[in-house]
Amino acid sequence: MIRKRDRYTRARDRGQRPKHPAPREGFLLADVARLTAVPVRTLRDYVRRGLLRYSERLGTITRYPRSEVVRLLGALRLKSLTKATWVEIKRRVETMSASDLERWLVEQGLVPGVAAELGIALLARVPEPGPSERSMLSMEGADAHWQRTELLPGLELLLSVSASPAVKRAAQRIIDEHVAGVWATQT
Repeated sequence: MIRKRDRYTRARDRGQRPKHPAPREGFLLADVARLTAVPVRTLRDYVRRGLLRYSERLGTITRYPRSEVVRLLGALRLKSLTKATWVEIKRRVETMSASDLERWLVEQGLVPGVAAELGIALLARVPEPGPSERSMLSMEGADAHWQRTELLPGLELLLSVSASPAVKRAAQRIIDEHVAGVWATQT
């Protein structure tokens, strides 16, 4: 009985392995190392521990999904904040939903370049501040009402409550263009 040869056995007989198309989704290990500032050797240890998982193992072209990179960033942040073991940290990160984890990372001060590459929005349009966010300030004896909007930690935008619509649009333009431009130049 002669066995029918398939594509793999024909390629093996020619001395070649069949070519798989390179995956296009996700990040290579070198990209993950650049985003997380962790050496590749350490990342391989994290793969062994289950902190970083791949979708399909393909040797040097193995790709890691975006969600796994975000999980790893969350685990690294938790490790820097607590003295918990990797097992406890892994359990904590796995209990968080993807959106909660992203929100928490942004609150913890995710690097803008990393956030941009992962597609995490750092600064959406700043909503109109509510009554609890408004503050009363007195300037040189005259009482004036001001809206205080925190753009970044340590940077606030003060806007008079009685400002014209044109001034309010200008303030929104500052938030949209200037702050987003500053973050883009930091990457």
